[in-house]
Amino acid sequence: MTLTNDFTARALVLALARTFALNLPAGPARAATITVETEQDLDAFDEACSLREALIAANDDRAYRDCPAGSGADRIVFELSFPATILLTDNLPVITGHLRITGPGMEMLTLDGATAYRPIDLDTTAEDGWLLVEDLALAHGRSPVGGSGGGCR
Repeated sequence: MTLTNDFTARALVLALARTFALNLPAGPARAATITVETEQDLDAFDEACSLREALIAANDDRAYRDCPAGSGADRIVFELSFPATILLTDNLPVITGHLRITGPGMEMLTLDGATAYRPIDLDTTAEDGWLLVEDLALAHGRSPVGGSGGGCR
C-alpha cells in the first residue's frame, strides 16, 4: 500500500509478528508511558520530548535526550497544543518491540510524512513484536523506492 493522500482512521491497528497474528497481552507486566511534549521533529537536548526521541527511548528501554526510559511494552502519548501536526524531517526510528501509540483523536493530531518519509515502521522480524497506533491521522507518507507501505509498514 502506498499513501499519496491523507490516511485517517479511528483506530489504526498494526499487528505485525512472525506469525502475523495479533499478539496483544492482556496487561503488560512492565511498561512505561512516554509523553511527547513538542510538535518539532528533533533529536536534541531542548527540554521537550519529541516523538523521534520517544521512539528511541521505547526501543532501547533507557532514557534518551528529554524522554524518560522505556520499559517493556511501552505507551507513547501526546501533551501538545491541539490540533497539532508533527511534520517529519526524516524517517522515524524503526519500532523494534512492543509499543502502543495513543493520540488524542484523529482530527486533533496528524503525523505528516511530508511526502518524503514513512511515518510508522515496525521491524517485522522482531520476535512476537506488536504495534498499536490509535486516535491519530497519518498523512503524506512515502515508502522507500521499491518499498511498500507509505504510511506504515
